[in-house]
Amino acid sequence: MYKPLPKNLTIKKSKINGFGVFATEDISNNNVLGVSHIQDPIAEDGYWRTPLGGFINHSSNPNCKKSENKFTKNLYLTTIKNIKKGEELTIYYTLYPMIKSYSEQMQSELEPIITAPMMEME
Repeated sequence: MYKPLPKNLTIKKSKINGFGVFATEDISNNNVLGVSHIQDPIAEDGYWRTPLGGFINHSSNPNCKKSENKFTKNLYLTTIKNIKKGEELTIYYTLYPMIKSYSEQMQSELEPIITAPMMEME
């Protein structure tokens, strides 16, 4: 029987935007949750979103990331933090792998700047 989401996830109303994907149990870091986007050149942007990819919301401090399967070019959702039951899953949202790599690089470069103490100007 087809199940659009793994048993440890559900879709419900989100405080971020519309609906979101939520954990129904604790999920450990580095856990591959499933396919979020299926590569298809016929699709308008080259991908069909699954329910996992269609309902996940953006965050500047995400708890998941997308990774590409080198053979199928499908995108998978993987946890990058431990997630508690009831917590919404989020990603730093961008679709294209090249842009994703750039945005992840920018995020890691900016993080020390954002958390650094303010310096006095003379």
